[in-house]
Amino acid sequence: MEIFLIRHGECENRGQHNYNIEKGIYDPHLTERGEGQAKNLAKVLQGIHFDVFFSSDLSRAVMTADVLAEKNSAERICLKEFREIDVGHLEDKSWDEYPDVYFKWKRHEEDIAFPGGECGEDVWMRVRPVLMDIVLIYLTKH
Repeated sequence: MEIFLIRHGECENRGQHNYNIEKGIYDPHLTERGEGQAKNLAKVLQGIHFDVFFSSDLSRAVMTADVLAEKNSAERICLKEFREIDVGHLEDKSWDEYPDVYFKWKRHEEDIAFPGGECGEDVWMRVRPVLMDIVLIYLTKH
């Protein structure tokens, strides 16, 4: 069993037009360049068989996974658990407003929690059970 971790293509800047009220988060789409990046990656991965593509439920990840899944004839499943780290109050702010957090984050010496958001351990606790389920399902099928 192999798991590939793939980051979405280039996306639009965050802005009020990209705020998804239903999800309560900024949800920018891929740019034209980002769509091209996804298509190029699909070509690179063309010879590899994928059973399924999992992605977060955010537009940029879904759009990237859709391109990859279509080119590789694989299923695509979106999961909220695979969203990026929740940066909390920094979501629409500048680092200038949180210089102490920026200093700690930049040094990467500790797993800092973003004010009102998550730390790396929080993300792992959110993602780990889903990854374990995926592995167990795969193992029972093979």
